[in-house]
Amino acid sequence: MDNLYLEQDYLRGFGPNGISPRDRKTGNSIGAKNYCSGTAEISFPLGLPEEIGLNGVAFIDAASMFDYDLNPAITDAKVDQSSDIRSAYGVGIVWRSPLGKIKLNYGIPIAKEKFDNPQRVTLSIGGMF
Repeated sequence: MDNLYLEQDYLRGFGPNGISPRDRKTGNSIGAKNYCSGTAEISFPLGLPEEIGLNGVAFIDAASMFDYDLNPAITDAKVDQSSDIRSAYGVGIVWRSPLGKIKLNYGIPIAKEKFDNPQRVTLSIGGMF
């Protein structure tokens, strides 16, 4: 009974596992069996020399996580979950460093649930595959 966990790069403006179903008592993320996500992003120059490798981005992200598996023999947790789509928009800076892309984003949630974990500033190193 493995559940999925959505990485921050898929839904900026929310923390790690920010929209995952959660144990109502502890607030811990329990993951989900299914998710869907989409993003639109535009990259633009910042007017700096190209060799510096800095670009700006503007984005809108949307995602949902739904269905989960819990072994009733292990836990009797009550779970907060919603299959509603959550979304956020924002801006960021991307540096194409020698170690890979380093992204600093500022995201503002548009649609969220009361049990979600919003996080406006996110930093990621590497890239999505």
